[in-house]
Amino acid sequence: MLYLFSRDTIGQVPWQRIRDEYLVLRRYDLTLEDLEALDWTVEYP
Repeated sequence: MLYLFSRDTIGQVPWQRIRDEYLVLRRYDLTLEDLEALDWTVEYP
């Protein structure tokens, strides 16, 4: 799993709150095969 967070969130919000409130911008569930097919490049718009 790959999690993306806002830089502002990471810088301003305690990790416990980020975890408790699941303040995640995007979560990718990728297998090894997925990563190899993507040539280990995960793009985020």
